[in-house]
Amino acid sequence: QASTNSDSDSNRVLPRSGRSKVLQEAMPALHLADAEVAVLYSLRQGVFLQGESGTLQGPPLAELMSWLDYLGRVFPGGGHRPVAKLSDALHEAVASADDKLSVEAFEKLMDNRGLDRIPPEAGLKPNAFWRHCQGFTCGLWTLFHLLSQAAKSTSSESAGEELLLRVRGFVENFFGCGYCREHFLEAFDGCKLERCSLAKDDLDGAALWLWKMHNDVTLRVAKEDGREIPSPWPSAEDCEECWICQDCWKKGSRSDDDFKRAAILAYLRQEFSSPEWHEERHWLSGDFSANRAMPLAAVSALLLAAAALRCLRSGRGEDARGKDAKDS
Repeated sequence: QASTNSDSDSNRVLPRSGRSKVLQEAMPALHLADAEVAVLYSLRQGVFLQGESGTLQGPPLAELMSWLDYLGRVFPGGGHRPVAKLSDALHEAVASADDKLSVEAFEKLMDNRGLDRIPPEAGLKPNAFWRHCQGFTCGLWTLFHLLSQAAKSTSSESAGEELLLRVRGFVENFFGCGYCREHFLEAFDGCKLERCSLAKDDLDGAALWLWKMHNDVTLRVAKEDGREIPSPWPSAEDCEECWICQDCWKKGSRSDDDFKRAAILAYLRQEFSSPEWHEERHWLSGDFSANRAMPLAAVSALLLAAAALRCLRSGRGEDARGKDAKDS
């Protein structure tokens, strides 16, 4: 099947938002920080869920190596470099141990290993390091959405398929919530939300599928818990142009006729990507001249947005995007 044309979608004007300009511009930096925390925490807590007697081998080990290889290539900003170094170190450790990995060997690899601006402590006690999220599940969804945008910098002809397969592999092997894992794999393998109709190179389609799944999970969990069904994400306040019938999704519809594809894609790009990250990758790779300063806008934006969010949260409760109930 031919890939959906992404150029016309990605060049549209960004959707209007009810957020302040400062907060809106800072959101990618906040999401990047949360994604980095999620990576560190998952590596510290989830790697040996499928291990036996403290040893990882076979398919779970192969998936770990593929996951780190992928993050080392795709993760935005400066975070890809420490992950790539960890990936190289992991390959060496596994090769020297007959294609096995012990808990002790991996803990040694992770010692004092942070990720860009996030310190190693976040892998053990992450709560103090979340910026927009309030828990790991939110951070993990943020990581997936971030990768769906960062993967556009690759030249792979199967970038969309690779993204979704890596996400599936992570959930199957390294996500600790068995209930959540079962539901996600059932949806993925059962081609829910037309996943199996996506072309291998359809990154926009893959990004939309993750967005649909995120909403589907949030609404399902709220219903199962007997809570009030939240409005789908993004809210009309955050993206005035995204929805044709937001209430339809809230009531169980999953039709593509209920939302505006181009507006959702523009929203995801605005929320989870930044031109500065591409620039920073070149800087870290040595592609910039020695007298050019490293971009600092992302750091400033992160600090400003963190302060703004604290002010907002002091006056209202968390919305569904910041909660960490089950697999939402």
